[in-house]
Amino acid sequence: MALRYFAAGSVAVVGAYYAPAVYSVYEAESALTVAESTLAHANKKESTHKDEIAQAERAVSKGESEMSGARSAVTAASDQVAAAQKAAAAAQSSLEEKLLTHKTSVVRLQAIEGDVEVARAAVAHKERAQEASAVEIVAAKLAFEKARARATEAGKGLSITLPFR
Repeated sequence: MALRYFAAGSVAVVGAYYAPAVYSVYEAESALTVAESTLAHANKKESTHKDEIAQAERAVSKGESEMSGARSAVTAASDQVAAAQKAAAAAQSSLEEKLLTHKTSVVRLQAIEGDVEVARAAVAHKERAQEASAVEIVAAKLAFEKARARATEAGKGLSITLPFR
């Protein structure tokens, strides 16, 4: 039909005939351009999301690796703490044994000191008894010498020899 108008020589008529169709094509192409732009934007967004997901997955993988290392460190630290607690318990036990030995030694020393004091008192008592005995011995010797002297004096009147010399 357009050719009929074109053949009649009316460009305006042809334009009027085709104008709605051209406008529709223009609108369709504009819509297509917008759709292509939207699709390109969506594809770019999807690509960005894929990149971000890959980056996040790498971060997760790295985090899991670090977590594994941290778990190993925690396990090692826990083992060290347990060993230190065991050593502290052994040291505490040893300290308690040494304190008990010290207390036992102190009690034994006090008992020995008490025995020494008792022995010193016994020595002092025996020394006093010995001094009293020495006084008795001196008194007995004096009495013996006096008795001998009297016996010798008494024996001078007699002519027998006395065995008291």
